[in-house]
Amino acid sequence: MKWIADEKLCGGDVRVDGQKITETGNPLAPKKNEKVIQFNNHYLYCGLTNSHDHLEMNLYPHMGTPPYHNYTEWARDIYKPDESPVREIERIPIKHRLLFGGIKNLISGVTTVVHHNPWHYSLGIHFPVRVLKKYEWAHSVAFEKKLKQKFSFRRNTPFIIHAAEGIDAFARNEIDQLKRIGVLRSNTVLIHAVAVDKDEIDLISEAMSSVVWCPSSNYFMFNRTAYISKFKEKIQVALGTDSSMTGQPTLFHEMRTAQKSDEATAKEIFEMVTTAPQKIFNLPQQQILPGFPADLLIVPTKSMDYYENLILQESEDIICIINNGEIQYSDQSLANELSLKGFMHKVGTTEKWFGCDIDQLKMNVLSTGIEEKLLEDNELWRLLS
Repeated sequence: MKWIADEKLCGGDVRVDGQKITETGNPLAPKKNEKVIQFNNHYLYCGLTNSHDHLEMNLYPHMGTPPYHNYTEWARDIYKPDESPVREIERIPIKHRLLFGGIKNLISGVTTVVHHNPWHYSLGIHFPVRVLKKYEWAHSVAFEKKLKQKFSFRRNTPFIIHAAEGIDAFARNEIDQLKRIGVLRSNTVLIHAVAVDKDEIDLISEAMSSVVWCPSSNYFMFNRTAYISKFKEKIQVALGTDSSMTGQPTLFHEMRTAQKSDEATAKEIFEMVTTAPQKIFNLPQQQILPGFPADLLIVPTKSMDYYENLILQESEDIICIINNGEIQYSDQSLANELSLKGFMHKVGTTEKWFGCDIDQLKMNVLSTGIEEKLLEDNELWRLLS
């Protein structure tokens, strides 16, 4: 395998013991009773971070009739709780909807996701990906009556809020509003920031706030995205998928949308799903070096360029995802070789091994009486059919 550590391309073997990487080398001599798996012509990455998702909202199809001027127009357009599909999807128990969002992230190569909604007990019980737990949040300036009371004045606790989500003065003025009420600070994480321009960029930079970029969602709602190329040198930027209501089915899709926007290079996009969120959300540092967490993603080589190769992957290409030293998702052949106990399920056209039961999850969803034809408008549901 090949990987990058300390900015250098490395090749050879990686030894995992428990929850940690314990040794790397070229080659490593096998220890007694140690299982050795060969991954020739593969690249190894640290597990990815999805910096923005609403986990319980990933059974929805795209919602609304865009384009809009700002997020309040979209919200008024789609919030019809007595109409389909909102009526049927909201009847599904939240633990099942959250788990479906977790599966979305798992098949994206994600080991950590930032959930922008209240913490739910099921997120910490055998959930397929790690969910950030130490955070504070508000929805937005327009939809929070007591915004300042929700802000965390603890510098090491990120405060997450949708901001400047639109293309008009209403959206752009939100950055100044956040500054005036005292919640634009170093721990503030602004989701979207589509409307920001020079003055707002300066305000965000001076406050040392961060931005999470969700280009697919932005293009769907507004036919444009944030001017990342204008502020990426001044402001820390991470990448997020948003939910399936406005976004695409996986983080791989999101990375490709980011690349097509010409707002960031392949290496910058790679950093937006690895090192940048570690800094923004105070996550443990990850590297493929001894002593670091065994959160790992193994994929085939599609491009000799390490960064471009990640962007080219699909969910069914993934060979293995290890989270905290435990395999959560793998190729069928690897599962057989390791005699893994779990569940087989097709992703696209390829049989994959999961640590959780996708068939049972889908049965739990359908047992609420929702018609599957409503769910088939969801691209992620179709990918897992």
